[in-house]
Amino acid sequence: MFFVVLVLVSLLQVIIGYASVPLRFQAVASGLITVVFISAPIFALYNAAKFKWTAKIAIAFVLVGLAIQFGIGLEVGQKLLGGRGFAAAVCTAIGPLCGFTMWCAGLGALLASILKDKNLLVPVSIFLAGFDIYLVVTPLGMTHFALQTKAVSEVFKSIGLSVPAPTAAPTGGKVHVLAYMGPADFLFMGMFFVALFRFNLRTRQTLYWLIPAVLAAIGLAFAFGSAAPMMVPIGLTVLLVNLPEFKMNKEEQASTFLVLALVIAIVTGSYVLGKRVGPSQPAPGPAVSGSANSPAPTSPSPRP
Repeated sequence: MFFVVLVLVSLLQVIIGYASVPLRFQAVASGLITVVFISAPIFALYNAAKFKWTAKIAIAFVLVGLAIQFGIGLEVGQKLLGGRGFAAAVCTAIGPLCGFTMWCAGLGALLASILKDKNLLVPVSIFLAGFDIYLVVTPLGMTHFALQTKAVSEVFKSIGLSVPAPTAAPTGGKVHVLAYMGPADFLFMGMFFVALFRFNLRTRQTLYWLIPAVLAAIGLAFAFGSAAPMMVPIGLTVLLVNLPEFKMNKEEQASTFLVLALVIAIVTGSYVLGKRVGPSQPAPGPAVSGSANSPAPTSPSPRP
């Protein structure tokens, strides 16, 4: 099912690259495509988490995924074929989407192997959500800086996942990119799903709540015209849905509160210090929805 979902979505991306919709339907079509291109990789990661992961399989996923994304998608589709024609459309759809999700799933499985107890998911969720706020929202965050630096922003966009937007008839040219999501979001979702299956937690309920939470965060990012710390809805969904499953002793509770206090201190300190240094001017470009360590995504599918 993991591969079936990715192949079907890749084919849909090829179709989008060759199709156009009436202008009055463009907003609706963009919304539907956003739902599909965000939900499908999450559903694929959920199915991948059911695998009997070993270190060798996870490393193989990482290596093969990177080869597909940058070999087929970038080198063949974009550079060799110039991003034009049907073959280029297939390469630039399958390469970034399938390859990207594969190496995120593999790396997520490797990270999940580090978690030896289900209670560790509590401080990990809190830390990732808080650290992502620091990276994306505060003035000193790396992602915040990257989105304002055009050259760095383009590098981030080349390694993540993009949501294509349909072209309105009768305009031509390439399909537009509607939103970006970074690899950190997907590899940590993969990590959480693998850990949830391994510890027999509420996997299906987490999936049902996670997709709407991520879509809502992207909607808010569009509404406010800014990047969104996607690990916040991801981490909080994992934490809240599975909260009844965690039975922590006093030492674990104290460690969790220490992590929470550390995250609050980092975010607050960065925000205050950044305000004293002074705001930087953002580079021109489209609003990006992204997260920890990258907003990033793929190149759009070419039109004929």
